[in-house]
Amino acid sequence: MKTVTSVKALREVLSTVDSAGVGLVPTMGYLHDGHKSLIERAVKENDRVVVSDFVNPTQFEETSGYFDAKSTQEKPRWVQVDVRVLHKVRLVSIAELRTIPGCEGMRVLQKGNRLSITPVNEDEWKALQPYLIPQT
Repeated sequence: MKTVTSVKALREVLSTVDSAGVGLVPTMGYLHDGHKSLIERAVKENDRVVVSDFVNPTQFEETSGYFDAKSTQEKPRWVQVDVRVLHKVRLVSIAELRTIPGCEGMRVLQKGNRLSITPVNEDEWKALQPYLIPQT
């Protein structure tokens, strides 16, 4: 994943890829379930996905329904998010994940954990790669 904070930086990142394989999910403000479904679709249909979330200026306007008293110009509460998919990967079930050596301690496998976005450390990622990314 690469985070960029300017149009110039995004152009530099995208200049190295075939733009026909890039999916863009533009958002404004809080990322909600609607965005999640668009991101999931973009991941399935594209080689790379960019999710842009920019600062909504109405969070600073007291008369706006989106006003957030805790947001400031220096520290807005809604910041940019960019996601870059490097590889399309196959889905791995929880049952299969439990059998992969090196993945026993993954948070997603811990009792009481929900299926959600959970951290994966470097060793776990290395253990998963042969199962996710087809070898060419």
